[in-house]
Formats: sequence, C-alpha cells, structure tokens
Amino acid sequence: MINIPRTIIFLLLFFSIFRVFLIPLGGTANASLIAGLLNILTAFQIIFYSKLNFDGLLLFSYAILMIIPSFFYELTLFEIFISFLETITPIIIFSASTNIVFLNKLGITKRNFQRFLSVIIFLLLLGHLLTLIGFDIPSIRSVPISTWGSESGQDIDLGFIRSRVASFVGTSGPYSNSMAYLFIAFSILIRNQKLLILVSGLIVQLLSFSRIGFAILFIYFVISEIEKIKIIFNIKFHKFKVNNLLFFIFTLIPLIYFIFSYKDILSFQIERVFYLFTLANDVSNQVRINRMDMAITQIYETIFSPIIGSGTGITARSIGGNQYESQIVKILVEWGLIGLSIFIYWLFKIIKTSFNKAFSLFDPEFLALILTIIFNLFVIQALTSAPIISSISLTLMANTLVKKDIPKKDKRLIFNF
Repeated sequence: MINIPRTIIFLLLFFSIFRVFLIPLGGTANASLIAGLLNILTAFQIIFYSKLNFDGLLLFSYAILMIIPSFFYELTLFEIFISFLETITPIIIFSASTNIVFLNKLGITKRNFQRFLSVIIFLLLLGHLLTLIGFDIPSIRSVPISTWGSESGQDIDLGFIRSRVASFVGTSGPYSNSMAYLFIAFSILIRNQKLLILVSGLIVQLLSFSRIGFAILFIYFVISEIEKIKIIFNIKFHKFKVNNLLFFIFTLIPLIYFIFSYKDILSFQIERVFYLFTLANDVSNQVRINRMDMAITQIYETIFSPIIGSGTGITARSIGGNQYESQIVKILVEWGLIGLSIFIYWLFKIIKTSFNKAFSLFDPEFLALILTIIFNLFVIQALTSAPIISSISLTLMANTLVKKDIPKKDKRLIFNF
C-alpha cells in the first residue's frame, strides 16, 4: 500500500532537484521558480502533517518581527508575503529533516530513504554521463568552463564539452552543490564504504568542472575521514552487499574511463580547485568579496543598524533582491547581528539534534557537517536554490535516520531547542 504522505514528500524533493523535468510546465524561465514553489509546498506539508508546536519560536518570531521593516520599502503585500515564505521555507524543511518523530510519522525509514537517494544519485550521474559523451540535455542556464587559474588550461581543446555539467538540475552550480551533499548523505547511510563513496564523489565533482561543489565535499571529506584515509589502499569489497557492489561497479567504470579520456581537462581543473583556496588571489573570490561589500551600503542606507537588520525577505530572489553572493551576508542584511546569531545557534542545534545521545562537540562527523554547511552558506546564497535546499535536507535526514534515537522529551516538536 502506498504511503501517501511519504510519497508526496519524496516527489516534492525529487522535482525540486530535477528542475529540467519542470521546463515543460513553465519553460526555461520559470523552472527555477516552480522548483522554489515545490520547496514551499514541502514546508506546508510538514506543517500540515506534523501539527507544529514551534519550540524554535525564537528564530521564527524574529523572522516575523523583522517583517515590519519591510513595509518601509516599496514592496507590495504579496511581495512581502512571498519573500517571507522564501526565507522561512528552508528553516522549516531543515528542522523537520532532523526530527526522527516526524520522519517516523511519514513512514520514512533508512531502507526506503536509501532507495530513494540511490535513484536520485543514479539519475543525476546518468545526466552527467550523457553530458560528457555529447548529448545535449536541456538546461536553465549554461555556464562555460573557465580556464583561468591554470597554467595549462588556455591551450586545452574542450571539444564538444561546451559548458560545465548541469545534468538534470539545469544549472551547474546547484548541480555541483547538490551532488556534494547527496554523496555526503550516501556516505552516511553506507558507513562501511564511506571513504570510497566520498572519493568517488570528489572524482564526479572534478568531472563536473565546477569548483564550489568540490570544495564542499573536500572539506567534509578531510574533516570526517582524515584518520581513515590510509585505509583507501585496503578497501574490503567483500563487505559490500550485492546491490551496493553492482551500483559502485556501474558507477566507477565510467568514472575511470572519463578520468583517462579527459586527463588534460582534469589537470587544469585540479589546478583551478586549489587556486580557489588562495582566497583573494582568485578571480571568482574577488568578485564574491566585491559583491559582499555591497551589503555594507545596503545596511547603512536603511534607518536600522547592523545590530537589528533591514527586514525579512528584502534580499529574496523572488522579488529581485540583491544576493550579495553569500547566504550569511544576506542574513546579516535582513536580520542583523542579532538575527545572524540566532540563525547560527539554530543551525548548530538542529545538526546536534540529528546525532545520537553519545554526541560530542568534537565528533569529527559533527564538525565536518556543520563546518561544511557554514562554508557553503558563506560562499554562496545557498538557501535561494531549491536543489541545494532539498539536498541539504536529504543529508540531514540521512544523518538523523542513521544516528538518532527517539527523544524522551516532547515528541510533537519539530524545532528542538
């Protein structure tokens, strides 16, 4: 018998990632908007099925309170409403993803969740493969492969590879970011092969020709697995279940083929990845920092101080707000230092909630997860992208299903403080 609530959640998360499948509904221009609306519907379903008793009232109340400054701008009531929904949607989704009672209520188990995640990763890798062999997959926005930041890149013939890989997500950045989190989620579910999964994910990231996704996965990999990297030379494949072994065989064979086929392209891509960590010397980082600097002007042009913020949703993508190239900076502009502090505290608490009772602040997996997400939120406006929101929520969900015991305290709450 079909579990309707679980099916709805899975479908909403699925299509919010696979935005190419939404192009027939609204065209290229509206596919991203529709995916964002699916995230909002996911948030509404969470509220509907969970009958939320907001224990995280501090963050949610501050978001509501900071709607008041929004009326000082030339925004309609509809724009204020939709920008507010855009702001609180990831908060609701992430909070629910770390609540085992909510997941149990919808019938989401480790087994059916792993199958769902496997389908998503398989289809995205299929789209990745089709792109590399020359198939023209529809896209929302095509981003050319950059060759700067490499001594060898200028002389390389890219052949039929015309842009960075976007698979069925539609754009390269959200695809790269989403795949990073999906591989993290999969490595959490299949712990005995975590190292292999993460290394495979890093290879996929190099073959996507986007750097941020690689950096996200690399940070998680180094922090969580630094003491285990040495066992890469002693992987025990006999511990694989048959289904998992077949999955990795059919995944790694094309990866190895493309490593040798595109070794020159990968060479300069690796150079560019490590050039990213030179911070201000990197062209993209310079652009990113300049856009962040624009936030200072925005803050001081309002009647409110940096302590309080300028209003919930004024930087929302749905109303054409300035993105400042960073989610952390966006939060600082909208909610000020007070709101940013509350947000970081909330983020820390929900990730902590997804771990078991033996949790330690110095747990490498906890540090890896929270530092990876914070890094991601600092370098891009991650919570404005439906695929990234859904992928982060799937990672939190995977961690919760694997590690969390049902809490003894009030089981009705989604926001646990």
